[in-house]
Amino acid sequence: MSPGPAIAMKACLNRGPVPSGRLVRAPDRSRPRTFALDGLRPRLGANSFVAVGAFIIGDVYLGEQASAWYCAVIRGDNGAVRIGSQSNVQDGSVVHCLPGGQVLIGAQVSIGHLATIHGARVGDRCLIGIGAVVLDGAILGHDTLVAAGSIVTGGRTYEPGVLLRGCPARAVRVLSERELAGIRTNALEYVARADRFRRALQPL
Repeated sequence: MSPGPAIAMKACLNRGPVPSGRLVRAPDRSRPRTFALDGLRPRLGANSFVAVGAFIIGDVYLGEQASAWYCAVIRGDNGAVRIGSQSNVQDGSVVHCLPGGQVLIGAQVSIGHLATIHGARVGDRCLIGIGAVVLDGAILGHDTLVAAGSIVTGGRTYEPGVLLRGCPARAVRVLSERELAGIRTNALEYVARADRFRRALQPL
């Protein structure tokens, strides 16, 4: 039978002080979780933002004013990952590749919550919708919108300026000027949001 709470608490209190010379600190949860691997360490561009709980590992470059948000994983263990300026990898997303592969993500790209980019190339000013998947060898042209939940087939090149939708995804139409402007606006909103979090977020 396990001891009651009062007995367990008393046992903890009776352990005595920490031996002299040992310093016990609470884990620092305010630091970005970046990790070197085999001598390769992530490089963070000026004014980039890495949220607490995001993990950036190995051969990764995060461009100027780019951001990685809560629970995002950007893993450069199998190959290089390059993310351009003012791009954002939102909460719970994964960026990775097969051994010998690479991931190239352009500037002003928004990768929505829980999306996966695996061994693909994404042009500038793209938006990858929530829960979408872009697979190995896919090449997305500039100014592309991938609809939420879509699966972009690997090994194919997709024309710029289109909406990709479905499983597997296909180009369904050309994007309007309003939609193109919205993609750029979304990226800049994340730049501003990162600046806000950097200045105003307070752990409790």
